[in-house]
Amino acid sequence: MGDWIRRFSDHIIAAASGLLSLCVYSATLAPSVLMADAGEFQFAAPLAAIAHPTGYPLYLILGWLWSQLYPFGTPAYKMNLLSAVFAAAAVAVMYLVALRVIRIAGFLRHPGLHRGIALLSALLLAFSLTFWSQAVIAEVYALNALLIAGLLYTLLGWLQGDRGWKGLIPTALFFGLGLAHHRTIILWLPAIVLTIWLAEAGSREKRLEWKHLAWLLAPALLPLLVYLYVPIRAPATPYLEIPLRPEKPLRLYDPSLAGFLNYVLGRSFEGAVRLRLLTPARLEMAIGLLNQQFTPVGIILGLLGFVWLIRERRWLLLALTAGAFLPLLGFNLVYEIGDIAVFFIPVYQIWAIWMGLGTAWLCRQAGDLMVRLRTRSARNGLLHFGRFSVGSHHFAGLVVLAVTFALPVYLFFQTLPHVDRHTDWQAWLFWKRILAQPLPAGAVLISNDRDEIMPLWYFQYIEGQRTDLIGLFPQVVMNDPAWEDIGQVVDQALTSGRPVYLIKPMPGIEVKYRLTPAGSGLVQVTGYAADSPPQRPADVTIGGVIRLVGYDHSPYSVVPGQDLTVTLYWEPLGRMNANYSSFVQLLDQAGNRVAGSDHLPGGDYYPTRLWKPGERLADTHHFTVPADLPPGPYQLFAGLYLYPSMERLGDARLGFVGVKTTIESTPRIMPHPLQVRFGDVIQLWGYELRKEGQSILLTLEWQALREMPINYTTFVHLVDSTGTIVSQADSQPRGGSYPTSIWDKGEVVIDAYRLPIEMDTPAGEYSLIMGLYQLETMQRLPAFDEHGSPLGDAILLTKITWP
Repeated sequence: MGDWIRRFSDHIIAAASGLLSLCVYSATLAPSVLMADAGEFQFAAPLAAIAHPTGYPLYLILGWLWSQLYPFGTPAYKMNLLSAVFAAAAVAVMYLVALRVIRIAGFLRHPGLHRGIALLSALLLAFSLTFWSQAVIAEVYALNALLIAGLLYTLLGWLQGDRGWKGLIPTALFFGLGLAHHRTIILWLPAIVLTIWLAEAGSREKRLEWKHLAWLLAPALLPLLVYLYVPIRAPATPYLEIPLRPEKPLRLYDPSLAGFLNYVLGRSFEGAVRLRLLTPARLEMAIGLLNQQFTPVGIILGLLGFVWLIRERRWLLLALTAGAFLPLLGFNLVYEIGDIAVFFIPVYQIWAIWMGLGTAWLCRQAGDLMVRLRTRSARNGLLHFGRFSVGSHHFAGLVVLAVTFALPVYLFFQTLPHVDRHTDWQAWLFWKRILAQPLPAGAVLISNDRDEIMPLWYFQYIEGQRTDLIGLFPQVVMNDPAWEDIGQVVDQALTSGRPVYLIKPMPGIEVKYRLTPAGSGLVQVTGYAADSPPQRPADVTIGGVIRLVGYDHSPYSVVPGQDLTVTLYWEPLGRMNANYSSFVQLLDQAGNRVAGSDHLPGGDYYPTRLWKPGERLADTHHFTVPADLPPGPYQLFAGLYLYPSMERLGDARLGFVGVKTTIESTPRIMPHPLQVRFGDVIQLWGYELRKEGQSILLTLEWQALREMPINYTTFVHLVDSTGTIVSQADSQPRGGSYPTSIWDKGEVVIDAYRLPIEMDTPAGEYSLIMGLYQLETMQRLPAFDEHGSPLGDAILLTKITWP
């Protein structure tokens, strides 16, 4: 029994490390359905269906087998547990990998230290933030880590063995399985080739020949046949055809050869590789992620291990680790996706190896120091010091190792709160609340985020709940310009004629759509926000890229201290290349800002960068008029600018808003009463006329029949018998200080005009005529008497004898 334990002690420790990790991961495992890719894999694998590109066929096949064979829990839980199994197995194999690296490096002689350091290395990886986070959800990265660990283990075994070509077959097989799972394993190819080449170059006996390459290509390439799973299972995948319009369903997979190749090669992600990202800031991000995993102590240990490989000229190990580390890191630095952190897991696997080597260096340095101290004590006659084992090289190494084990213990407690998902019912509760609502049959549920729709598909295709509902999100049809953003998705849904709901409030999207709360966070889209013309038309081009076609404001007149709502109506002339902020300001007659509002129109969900040419957006601002603001007309000033540079795209002065404390609505009796209506907007109730020196003073009494967006100009002309004007006054009411656009419906306005008379004006009878016109077009308003009979576009008030 003892011989068996000694013989298999390494594998026993590996199994123990894996079992410990499995216990930890199982205790922190997510219990149910999840958002994002995890939610997708939770239904794709049990259905033997396909997932998003590149398809991940190996994972889905293994997931289907696991979901059929493991008897406990829901399909969602089973798939979460499978990740824990893969991750725990990866930890066990990484123990064996670290052990082989330490033994090949030959830095330490005692097997106990080898095993302790290898265990340290494995546990540092096991309790690192990102690795642990992927061990408790249904994701592909734990399996990828296991395949990489297997590749490293077999290649290191070849280095330790006779280095015949047959010994590389397992390595080739793991590489091929990696290709059938996650294509980033191809970044290990330079390290593999360089390691094999250096091993052959340093060997007296050349055991590898070109003819062996064909035998090695077979296990490396044959696993690619697993990708045939995609076209085989695509027809049986229910969510690849969405019946938004029965006559033309959405097809999410192209069954042609080109479509298959695009799918498995992940060509939809090619645009995410951007060399411009290779900046110091991006490198700082990578260092920050490394610090999150292992703390500064772990970073120092890894650097010590890497430097020691160089110093001791362990070129084979350096080629294998650094040869993969650099391509993996370089790719991650230029790959722009939201979940880039998980792509660093292979980097962390290498760093865990280097941390083990760094610990080995510390153990060796401590042992050498202890030996020197023991030797010095013997020379000084302190023989008793040398009699104790505490002076041994081995014991010093054990002390250092024991101290270093504080790091994985610290990582465990530091990481645990961030990765513990055992109470994570968020997705389950979110969708249970929605599905409990009495949604109409065939309704469309929309999110701006694909991740949030995946649990719906789980409930539909695994549990059979509300299969009539349709879940949509941007890029549901990949590489189709008609499905790029949330606005286009909602447009497509509205044109289908189905009831349309947003699954959550999306502040800002009301810039395009008319919304109604529907309970449990649902928001029904009932139409377009700008489906009626603005109350106050305008035609102002801003920056050559967008038009301001009008605006509304409410209330029509505002009391000091009251809230004012202003809606700007925008029409893009082309695609805008930035997210602009809009502003509305209230200006006094001197042009000073007295109140206003700034915000990002469309918010985060539909900012200006997503606006399309020809569509109309309703950009609503709310602000409060100061309580001490004097009554009078105040002009609206609006525009767009970039934040935080404050660079202005353009602006425009609009109409006026009346700030009023009282509104007179009862006409008074004028000396000369009238009942003349101008158009359908203004009533003239009468006038008062008197002479003051060389002037005639005319006072008119108006009443607004309705609110009007136009500022009309009053003309008062004194003409002789030939129709020649001898004096006139043309201005907006009250000398322009009270324009008609701020008159409230029913408001009575007293308006005075002074007509100066020249000294040499001949004596005689003159006619006083007046009317209203729009200055921009010079078009006059028609006048009607109290019976509705037309009076023309000017009325005769009276005859005047001068002097």
